[in-house]
Amino acid sequence: MSFTPPQSTLVPGPPDMPLPEDYPTIVMEVCDLLAQYDCRFRVEGFGDPHWALDIGYDFSSVMEQLPDVLAAIRRRASAHLDFYGQGVERLLEFSFADDHVLISCESRTAWTPDPSIERIDATELETMLGDLAREFSRAAIRVDPRLADLSPFADWASGDDRESDGPAPTA
Repeated sequence: MSFTPPQSTLVPGPPDMPLPEDYPTIVMEVCDLLAQYDCRFRVEGFGDPHWALDIGYDFSSVMEQLPDVLAAIRRRASAHLDFYGQGVERLLEFSFADDHVLISCESRTAWTPDPSIERIDATELETMLGDLAREFSRAAIRVDPRLADLSPFADWASGDDRESDGPAPTA
C-alpha cells in the first residue's frame, strides 16, 4: 500500500474557506483536491497486482480509518481496514502472530482473493502505514497549509508520529 504525492505544482485550496473541525471531513476535502493532480494510491495483494482505486473516494476512506488502524498495529492489536467503495468492496483484517501480521481479505464482490491470507513482518507493516500517513500529510499540507499546525497532520508530516495516531484537529 503506497501513496505517490503529486509531482506537479499544487495550487492550495481557497484560503477563505473555513477549515472543517473534524478529521474525516478534512480528509475528504483534501482528497477531493488531491484527486485533481497526478498522485496515485496503490494497493496490491491477494492475487490482484493492482487494485482499481481512486484518490477522491477510495484513498479518502482509507485515510479516514488510518489513525485507528495505525494505533492498533503499534499496540500489536487486531484491526480492520474496509475498502468499502463500490466495485472494490474488500475488508482487510489484521491479526498478530508473533512478530508477523496475518492479513485476511474478505471480498464482497464476485472477485475472490487468492490467497485469502497474506503474512507480513509487523515492523514492515508499521513502516508502510507510517509512510502512507507521512506522504499523505505532506501532500495535504501542500494543498492546505493551515493543516501544518493540526494533529495528526503536523506530526505525520514530520515523521514524528509515534504519539499521534489519532486525529485531534481543532480550528
